[in-house]
Amino acid sequence: MLVSSFERQHLADRVMLLYKNAYTGAFVNIFIFTGLTLIVIDKERVVTAIAVWLCMTFIVTLRVIDARKRLHHPEQVRNSPYLYLRRFAVGLFITAMIWSAFALSFISTMTQIEVYALSIILCAMVGGSCSVLGSIKNLNIAYMFMLLLPSSVLFIQMELEEFKIIGVLGIGYLLALISSANKTSQLITDTLNLSSKNSDLANQLAKEKYVVEQKNNALEDANKSLDEYAHTLEKRVEERTNEIYQLANTDILTGLFNRHALIKSATNLFSNPDFTTNQFCVHFIDLNGFKDINDSYGHAYGDEVLVEIGKRLSSLCLKNEHICARWGGDEFIAIQRLSGLQSPQEFAAEILELISLPIDVRQKHFTYSASIGMALYPEHADTAETLIQLSDLAMYAHKQDKDEVAPVMFSQATSEKYIREQWIKRHLSEASKQNQFSLMYQPILDISNHAILGYEALIRWTHPTGAISPNEFIPIAEKTEQIYDIGHWVLKNAIAEFNEFASPTQYLSINVSAVQLHRVNFHEEVLSVLSELSFDPRRLQLEITETALVQNYNRINSLTNMLQQQGIRIAIDDFGTGYSSLKQLQKISFDLIKIDRSFVSTLDEKDLIIISAARFIASRMQAYAVVEGVETAAQLELLQSEGVEMFQGFLFAKPLSAKDIPAFVVAFSKKPDFIKST
Repeated sequence: MLVSSFERQHLADRVMLLYKNAYTGAFVNIFIFTGLTLIVIDKERVVTAIAVWLCMTFIVTLRVIDARKRLHHPEQVRNSPYLYLRRFAVGLFITAMIWSAFALSFISTMTQIEVYALSIILCAMVGGSCSVLGSIKNLNIAYMFMLLLPSSVLFIQMELEEFKIIGVLGIGYLLALISSANKTSQLITDTLNLSSKNSDLANQLAKEKYVVEQKNNALEDANKSLDEYAHTLEKRVEERTNEIYQLANTDILTGLFNRHALIKSATNLFSNPDFTTNQFCVHFIDLNGFKDINDSYGHAYGDEVLVEIGKRLSSLCLKNEHICARWGGDEFIAIQRLSGLQSPQEFAAEILELISLPIDVRQKHFTYSASIGMALYPEHADTAETLIQLSDLAMYAHKQDKDEVAPVMFSQATSEKYIREQWIKRHLSEASKQNQFSLMYQPILDISNHAILGYEALIRWTHPTGAISPNEFIPIAEKTEQIYDIGHWVLKNAIAEFNEFASPTQYLSINVSAVQLHRVNFHEEVLSVLSELSFDPRRLQLEITETALVQNYNRINSLTNMLQQQGIRIAIDDFGTGYSSLKQLQKISFDLIKIDRSFVSTLDEKDLIIISAARFIASRMQAYAVVEGVETAAQLELLQSEGVEMFQGFLFAKPLSAKDIPAFVVAFSKKPDFIKST
């Protein structure tokens, strides 16, 4: 049903009257209901009385909370008056039903005086509703009927003649109040209509007054002399010139300098003879994770965040006579004059602190961090363009290095690292196509039983310029998401080669990157390769680092359960370095723990305690433990004396190519010197 805006506003005004009177109604309800409850509390139905009282208290409390919210946000009622009318009515009717339930439950146990008191209270409540609920006639009448009619009917059905008379009087009183409710509702309606008409009249008068004033102003302007007109024209030209300057030099969103103005101001600053003996520091500032707000909430939210960040930077720079600008997107630049009062690191720390303060946008709270790179004039460069480029490189280094908390100052190492990463990134995409990847396999041994349990597959990259360590190219592949293709290549090729040299009882262990685990279809991808190569899932073991477990616990827990249901083994790699909690280990399902090599390198008493504890945890959780990084016979002997049986390390074999595996198997079968006789 279409409703005019006037009717909608009129209804909203009446609903707001209901909410304004809600506090009075709530107080009366709870006060009187508590008194009646105390009257019957010593009767036989104590539990029922308390239960009904608690229900009434709960409902009245909810109604008070709802009324408070509506009174603090009246615009919600104006936008959806029917919704909040229904909400108010539900609470009101539940209150009336509780009153009726109370009367029906306890009349039979009340004394004659208590019954009289109850009927008087109910009549008074009904009478009071005429004014409290008068703004909505039908709601008022329905409430009166629900409140008084059930008890009146019950009185009529009772044996005592006095009660029958009370019931008849109650119904008669109810009918009489209906007329009063109609009159009250009409009076309120007339009052609201009159108020609305007065408001419309005031608005109309204001509009007419404005029109008259506009016409008078126009007449006054028309009477200005030619000299005044010439002066005005000159002023307009000046203002227009300023506007053009602002458009050419100011960022429209934040009001800060734009790129053009920053370069020009910095160039003038550096060439100013008064400042030639001074130094300057360019701070390149990039917000971390800003893209998320645009993706999740829209660009309007993101723009407001940028405006607030711009205000904070502007205030900080103006206070210290520095320059700041918006470089573009979520990037800002501040040029600090190094006067000796504050070092670049201290000023950058102050910027980070300002940015980290919460930002409120449309009742939502956002908190940000930033990456900052710095470059010095004239130490690193003597032009604004070059300094900005160098500080950008330093910022990139700050953003990429997760362990670096403090802003990064540009250095030659920073530049070389960036150039190296870009070089690897470019050539990494072609490595697979040009067959530059290869696989090596390191045996996992059970020395006590003189058995080869399996092999860990390790990727190698041999570029025409030389070998590139996985420790260098894997982190870059993770950042660029090239790790997906590399991981798929390793899984498929390792299984194919493993089938050629491994025995049916041995398993293949493959490292899985934390980035791969985020991929939605990772589980299906693994099963697809296994099916394609007809490889038994029970012979595949996926190694997940403890660090990945800590960072992505919920995702990994769900993923490992799905993989293990298919028979795939799960190993926790680098155990002891990722700070996982025992609570997490208790909930995640795994088949093997690989104790990190860092505990073997020194192998002091504390290391042995940690290794023993890890083996104990594994055994109690029906898993195995392998000690990695064993390189000397002395290490092996000490670990064996502690009961360790499973090993991996250079002492037994360095990573081998597939064609070298058969020779190793033959050599191992001859029981080398490092195997203790049992």
